[in-house]
Amino acid sequence: MRKVILILSILCIGLISIAGIRSSEEGPKITICHIPPGNPENAHSITISINALPAHLAHGDSEGACEAQCTLETDPECYCELFPNDPACN
Repeated sequence: MRKVILILSILCIGLISIAGIRSSEEGPKITICHIPPGNPENAHSITISINALPAHLAHGDSEGACEAQCTLETDPECYCELFPNDPACN
């Protein structure tokens, strides 16, 4: 009986260790131009999990760093193609 308890204890410790390693792994990341809803003037580049990309794209953010993109002042047509949800583009 002691052997069984010892073996089960070792297995549990091993599984807990593996779970801890897997949960600390960071998945693929991507840099996006994040436009805070209601505050497009505060657009800034952030790096997020690739899993969060669809949610960000759905509210008007775009792939790539903000600095690499056109602005409303320099090229309004380009800007509105990139950020169609910006109130300035309506």
